[in-house]
Amino acid sequence: MKKGDWVIIILVIGLSLALVSMNYINNRSDDYNLKAIIYYNGQVYEEVSLNEEREIEIVTDIGRGLVKVHDHGIEMIESDCKDEICVHTKMAKKNGDMIVCLPNKIVIEVVGQQEVEIDAISG
Repeated sequence: MKKGDWVIIILVIGLSLALVSMNYINNRSDDYNLKAIIYYNGQVYEEVSLNEEREIEIVTDIGRGLVKVHDHGIEMIESDCKDEICVHTKMAKKNGDMIVCLPNKIVIEVVGQQEVEIDAISG
């Protein structure tokens, strides 16, 4: 290999590392501005910041579930549904993560706290 080949290889590796680092830092800071929206039967039941630490009991006419918010995430820790798939679902911590309890019609979705509206930008 020639000297010019090594320069190109080093530049490509350096650029790749810089992009990966910027992506990691950007995603890391976004993780701390997230909230979870808890839906029951398609309607908003409650919204909670993932920076909090607390338990939320969801009581509906269909069933009951217990949600725990901790460590910048949210998880279903108890449910009275038959199969408890929602309880065995991993903690939701990232934008777009969801926990679903179909028998009790409960959906938990992690979203960014500040949504940018296109109309606000354009005018």
